[in-house]
Amino acid sequence: MLTAPSVTEIRRPTTQEEEIQKDEHAIRAVREQANMRTLADFFVFFQLLITYRKPMIVEEAIVFGKAFEDDIYYRCPRCQNTLDREFLAYCDSCGQCLDWRDYQKARRTYIKPKR
Repeated sequence: MLTAPSVTEIRRPTTQEEEIQKDEHAIRAVREQANMRTLADFFVFFQLLITYRKPMIVEEAIVFGKAFEDDIYYRCPRCQNTLDREFLAYCDSCGQCLDWRDYQKARRTYIKPKR
């Protein structure tokens, strides 16, 4: 059973180097989606990049198995990839900042095991 993390577990202070790495990860993810050819494209790219720093609420979880809810994997609200661990500050795949305040209310999708 999951327990609610303390505020320090969700948002621990980060070093400037960690912040730069997170920004670079988000920039790489956005560059893959954007093909900047004009100044207008650059402004669209910049606006999209800023949205990665704004926390998005984790609203969906995938549950494997039906009897126990031990195998719960939460999904990133931006890229829809499953998160390897709970309470990460940023998605490992796209760099989106994550908000875990209402994770208990996340919509659950149950996947039945194959027999």
